[in-house]
Formats: sequence, structure tokens, C-alpha cells
Amino acid sequence: MKWFSFSSLRSRLLLLGFFAVIPALELTISAYFDQRRLVIARTKEEALKAAQLVARDYDDMIEGARQLLVALAQLPEVRAGQGARCSATLAGLLKQYRRYSNFAAVNAGGELFCSAVAPTGPISLADQPWFQQAVGARKFVVSEYVTGHASGRPSIILAYPVLDEKGQTQGAVYAGLELAWVTELTVKLSLPAGTTLTLADRKGTVLVQHPGPADWLGKTIPNVGLFGTILARREGVTEDIGPDGNRQLLGFAAIAGASERDFYVTVGFSMQGLFADVDRAFRRDFLWLVVVVLLVITVTWIASDMFVLRHVNTLLGATQRLAVGDLSARTGLPTRGQGELDQLAHAFDEMAGSLQKADKEKADFTAMIVHDLRSPLTAVTGAASILTEGMVGPISEEQRKWTTKILANTRRMLDLTNDFLDLSKLESGRIDLVKENVDLKPVIQNSLDNYAVLATDKKISLAGRLDSQLPKIQADPRRLDQVFSNLLGNAIKFTPEGGVIEVGATDGPAREIKIWVKDSGVGVSSREIDQLFQRYRQTTSGKTSTQKGTGLGLVICKMIVEAHGGKIWVESEEGRGTTFFFTLPA
Repeated sequence: MKWFSFSSLRSRLLLLGFFAVIPALELTISAYFDQRRLVIARTKEEALKAAQLVARDYDDMIEGARQLLVALAQLPEVRAGQGARCSATLAGLLKQYRRYSNFAAVNAGGELFCSAVAPTGPISLADQPWFQQAVGARKFVVSEYVTGHASGRPSIILAYPVLDEKGQTQGAVYAGLELAWVTELTVKLSLPAGTTLTLADRKGTVLVQHPGPADWLGKTIPNVGLFGTILARREGVTEDIGPDGNRQLLGFAAIAGASERDFYVTVGFSMQGLFADVDRAFRRDFLWLVVVVLLVITVTWIASDMFVLRHVNTLLGATQRLAVGDLSARTGLPTRGQGELDQLAHAFDEMAGSLQKADKEKADFTAMIVHDLRSPLTAVTGAASILTEGMVGPISEEQRKWTTKILANTRRMLDLTNDFLDLSKLESGRIDLVKENVDLKPVIQNSLDNYAVLATDKKISLAGRLDSQLPKIQADPRRLDQVFSNLLGNAIKFTPEGGVIEVGATDGPAREIKIWVKDSGVGVSSREIDQLFQRYRQTTSGKTSTQKGTGLGLVICKMIVEAHGGKIWVESEEGRGTTFFFTLPA
């Protein structure tokens, strides 16, 4: 069995193990995206909640400022226009309210006469829209983004009219609201790093950008579509590109409390690090899943080899041996196991045993029949030879023609019978090897001498190439001569006139002698080489030869060589000759 193949049993077991992990992989990935959706939903909720908290805090602060200004408008020093006394009172008040940049009062003409922060000179606020609205409409007013005249700092002006006892407008008191309170609010809300907070008026003018560059203050929000969404919905969550260029979830809410002017607050949560914890958890879970997959593959690989593949490979090996004719093939696996593979192995061994027994009975029967046939064939051959040679009297040429045919065919039948008998003995395990110390040189030379005349008739050159020092071996010389006879006979049969046949032997390094018979004949195609040692099988060249054989000679050679503890094989190329090799233990 191949080490790995997609069609192999091992790969299929591994695929089963892998498929078993797929649901866990699917759950891990599904959980990852579910966590991302939950993070987005939670962040949207937090962004909206933060925007609502800022809006509520700002609205409370505006309401508190309104109540404070109402109280300031009732102070005698303010209503009486007592500048120095009024300024001192407001200065003391400013120390208590750190969110304000200034408290001040102006008369009906817009002239500043009272300020907690001392002005650098006379100041007129008559042209300020917030002053005109507060005095004209006689109501609480919240201005747009301005730069404080006295403080010089960005702020929002909160103004309230001052009325005399008759209800006539005497001027107005105002407070400058510091915008730096937003920074304090972000700390108070414990917003995560990377969070942006923006306060803008209805025109989209940025009053506060935290964190952000100072040059944003007083400018209009550049994303018209975003601000249009905020104006239309007044409260909700959307997505936008933050000041740092990264996408963010933006919660927004409108502020419309004590004043008639709308303000909007947005709180943006950066999405850059939003999934950091989820991604970290996913990488950890995925890593563990990879470890589990590798563990499953390893366990499947080892367990499949221990409990399945070893039995299957053993059974496959025995089956392959049985397929090529080795009826002694057995699995060698325990026969007492209750598993399916154990039962299969037991059934195979019983089947192989039955086949071997049947084959032995067939071989014995064949040997008996062939043995009984050989005696009359020998008699017929002898009688035909006597008649042909005229030993019992002269015969005519016509009679000699027919006795010669009888003699040739009976000899062929006798050779066939002898081959069958030898094969039957070999297959039944009753081959008789009479081993002795054999010097291979005389055995090989004797075979060459026996076929010298036949080779000369076909003008074929016979050559021997033997090592000078070949060790003696334990072998049956008669059986070895049978091997050489078969191989030399085939070589001469399939080598054309003028060809060369070489018989060689060399002492190999592994205490074995390597012997070969090489010819320059027609050769054997690669697709037919595997058929050479199968009984009753002949190659294409053998079928077209004028000298027919039984197809058993090479099978007998293989059995004799293997009975001596050697092995035999062939190398050939069609049209370029054939070489038979075999080894014998030294």
C-alpha cells in the first residue's frame, strides 16, 4: 500500500477525522462573528448612552446657568449699575464656578459696566446678537460660539435681561461658559482611549472637539451628510470617519433644554481596536482548534496503523502472494479475535489452506496421470526409433517419413509429460533436491557444450564469462542443469542467425553467486515481462516461433531457483535482446 494516497484507507480515515472537526471549526467561526456583532451592538449602545449623558449634563448645566443669571439679575448692585461693587461680587462668584470664564453685566445701551474679569478698556456689546435678543425679547439666551471679550477664551455666552421695578429693561447679565468642561466630562464618563467627543450648534459649528486640534473650534463640520443625519434623527448611532482617519461608531444626541437654540453632541468610538479582545480570543481558540486537528490527525494516523492498516496490509500482502500463485500464503494474524478484520483474516487463511490442499490433490492426481502416461510414451518412442533406424528390417522412404513424424511427436509428448511431472512435484512440495558441493564452472560449460551444435546450426555465438574464482555451492547439479537447459534453449530459440548468447557468473557481495544468460534476440515487451514466469503463458514472440513450447519451462526454473534459496528475474527490451538473472546462495 502506498504511504499516502487519496484513495487509500489511511487517507479516508484521516478525512473522517478531519470532517469530525469541521463542526467545531464552524462553531468557532460562527461564535467569532457573533461576538463581533455583539461588540458592535454593545458599542452602539454605549456610544448612544454616552452622547445622551453628555447632552443631559450640558442641558443641566444650561439650566443651572439660567437660574444663576436670574438670581444675578436681581442683585441690587446690578440693578443699580454700581460697577465696582458689582464687579467685586461677580469676581467672588467666579471663583466658586470654575466652569465659567466670566460673569458680567451691561446696561441698556450695551456698555459693559460690571465684570468679574477686569476688561482692558471700555467694551460695547450692543452689536452682539445674543445681547440684542436678550434685551429685545427679554428672555434667557444662549449664544453661538464666541470668543469672550473680557476673557479672550472660546466660550458660549448665556445672557438674561435685567428689569427694573416697572418691568423696563435696564440691560442684561451674562456668563461666559468655558468649553473645557468637556475634557472633565470624558474623565467622568471613563470613556475608552480613542473616543472623540464633539459639541456643535445647529449650524454645524464645532464648539468643542475632544481630543482634536484647536483649529477645529469655530469651524463647520465638514461631513455634510453626517450632520444632515444628526439634524434629521436628533438621536441615534451611525458610522463615520474620525479625525484620525479611522472608522468609528458615532452616537449623537440633541440638546434643547432651557434655551431655544439647539446643540448637538456626538461621541465616537474608534473601530480600530474595537475587536481586539474578540480577535485575540478567536486566535487563541483557532490555535487550540489547530492543535486539536493535529492531535486528531496524529491519533488517527497512529491508531489506524495499529488497529486497522497493519491488519489490512498483512491481509493485502497475503492476498497478493496468493494471486501470483503462492498457495502457502497466510496472514499469520491471531485466529481468536472477534473483530471483523480478525474474522476476515481467519476466513482468508482457511480459504488459502483449502486452495493449497485442493492444489496439492490436483498436483498429486496430475503427477499420477502423467507418470502413467510416461511409460507408454517411452515405449512408443523407443519403438518408433527402432523402426526408423531399420533395426528390425529395411523400410521404405515413405515409411521412414511417417516413423520420423511419430518419433518427433512422441518425443515432444514425452518432453511435455516430463515438464508436467516436474511441475506437479514442485507444486506439491515433493521436489527432490540432492544437494552436494558443486563447482559451477563445469556445470555451465557442460550446458554450453550440449547446445553448441544447435547454436552452430543457427550461426549463433556462444560465450562464457565466468569469474576466475567462483566458490563451490550446495546445490543439486541435475536441477541446475535443467535450469541452464531451459534458459539456453529459450535463448537459442529466440535469437536470430548471427546473434550472440552469453552465459556469465560472478561472486556477489552478499554471499551469493549471480548468474545470467544474455541473448541478442527479439526481446520481450515491457507489458509482457510479468507474464514470463506464469504457467502456460507465452509471449508474442513465443507464439510466433516455429518451435513451440509448453509454457512451463520458466515456471520450473523459478521453482528450482527458489527451492535453492535464490531468486530469478528478467530484463529485456523489445528488439534488443533479453537477459535472465538468477542468484544462488554461496
